Amino acid sequence: MAGVRRVLRWLGIALALLVAVGVVIAFIPLSRDGLDASTPAPLANAAATRAAIAAQVASERDIKPQCHSRLLEPTRAPRGVIVLLHGLGTCPAQMQALAALLVSDGYAVYVPLLPHHGEVGGTGSTLNGLTEQDYRRFGDRTVDVVRGLGVPVTVLGISAGADVATWIGLHRKDVDSTISVSPVLGFGRVPAFATTGFMNLFARAPSIAFGYGTKLPHRYGGLATQPLAKTFNFGRALIDAAGDHRPAARRTVLVLNEHDHSSSSDLALKLAGRMQSTVQALPAALKLPADVIDPLQPGAKVEDVYPLLVALAEDAPP
Repeated sequence: MAGVRRVLRWLGIALALLVAVGVVIAFIPLSRDGLDASTPAPLANAAATRAAIAAQVASERDIKPQCHSRLLEPTRAPRGVIVLLHGLGTCPAQMQALAALLVSDGYAVYVPLLPHHGEVGGTGSTLNGLTEQDYRRFGDRTVDVVRGLGVPVTVLGISAGADVATWIGLHRKDVDSTISVSPVLGFGRVPAFATTGFMNLFARAPSIAFGYGTKLPHRYGGLATQPLAKTFNFGRALIDAAGDHRPAARRTVLVLNEHDHSSSSDLALKLAGRMQSTVQALPAALKLPADVIDPLQPGAKVEDVYPLLVALAEDAPP
């Protein structure tokens, strides 16, 4: 028995030390160096844009067919370009129905695939390689590509795509408007310091996969702690940048889903206040899921959501 007690005592000490190390790491801030640096290199014309998108699609190997990047163009000269940025763990298929609606209204629509997304057989752990710099580079490159079409650009994103849309609104003056739907900035209904501790710890710790959201053919069956923590850190970089300078885009909009508490509305409103963004709420009475855009999502009510998003994209009264 003495030997068992000794082993248990040492295990207890080891566990206490592990917890102490975790607490210390949770207080060490993550780096956000370079996340406010934009290096624009816009393409010169529509032919260059189409060629760049074709090359991008060709490079998307081992990607589900419905998840490739895509450019949709109207039959006549476009009224403008609308970029649709999908959410964390899903892919361009999420935006397919909304994109078709906008094309029918006369817009060219570009739906790019976020890094590490859409892979055949992918899971939440597939996102472990995703970094804050990936989001920054993706935002710059996306705008560079569509600028070749030569018409006003609006960027609309949801979830992590909303974070990238916000980054674009802060840093790219060659974009007219950005619309950020439910950006991923922190956990909902928990103090901001708890999100900060999670972010600082799990961006450095081995990643833990967990189930999240509805299983749909075009989305991963879950997420993982490390990419989520890095997405939170990218979101905090947005809040920092918004406190340092005004947005480069002419107009920025935040759309909040009042029924969804998975992401922090307090941090989203703090960001919108610093950016002096227009804030539009989707009422709690609609009982919308976190993903308000994908019509395949159980509980989705796109007949209520799409008219609002289209009006915002067209800079018309909602």
